[in-house]
Amino acid sequence: MKSKEKREKRKEKREKRKEKREKAVKTVKIK
Repeated sequence: MKSKEKREKRKEKREKRKEKREKAVKTVKIK
């Protein structure tokens, strides 16, 4: 249970980082 929760949290963090990176790439392309 605990290890599963940790895995889920890590997954969320990774996805959020991915979103941030994609947004940054889009802003750079606009410039």
